[in-house]
Amino acid sequence: MDTADAAVKLNRLLIANRGEIAVRIIATCERLGIETVLAASTADTDSMAARRADRTICIGPAPASASYLDVTAVIRAARETDADAIHPGYGFLSENPRLAAACAENSIVFVGPTVSQLEAVGDKLLARAHAHAAGLPIVPGGRATCGTPFSESSRSVLCSTFSSRGCSRSRDPGVQHPDARKPERS
Repeated sequence: MDTADAAVKLNRLLIANRGEIAVRIIATCERLGIETVLAASTADTDSMAARRADRTICIGPAPASASYLDVTAVIRAARETDADAIHPGYGFLSENPRLAAACAENSIVFVGPTVSQLEAVGDKLLARAHAHAAGLPIVPGGRATCGTPFSESSRSVLCSTFSSRGCSRSRDPGVQHPDARKPERS
């Protein structure tokens, strides 16, 4: 669901995180009148966040890889609880474009950046290239090439930006960004 241009009224928010960040999100939702569902691992079902949330749903065993990092489990929890949105908190899946894409595919609001924004900044060199293309000042250093694993639209924008500034469209990791310079040694 693309909600970038429209205000959306949230009734129920699934929080895919734990600890203090989950408690802070719950407190904010209480003030805003939004019902909260905490997606928790078996280790966190009796946590302070679980006690504060309006509802808790178990998304898997204690290891984060089998619960908080499992996109399918988080989406399933949101669907089972009729959550309008998912807030990933920070860490875990907050910077994962797969969760944002899965939310869009399931008509669930992702509280965070869009898939393309996550792809653009998910790789430091790609983010650096975007910053440079936008005319932002950057610290010299680092390399970027057009052979990135990200979306074709991001790659197309960056490659055209690079070629207009004299970079080749090479997958060669030795190809440097026009402003990438080695620091002078004294």
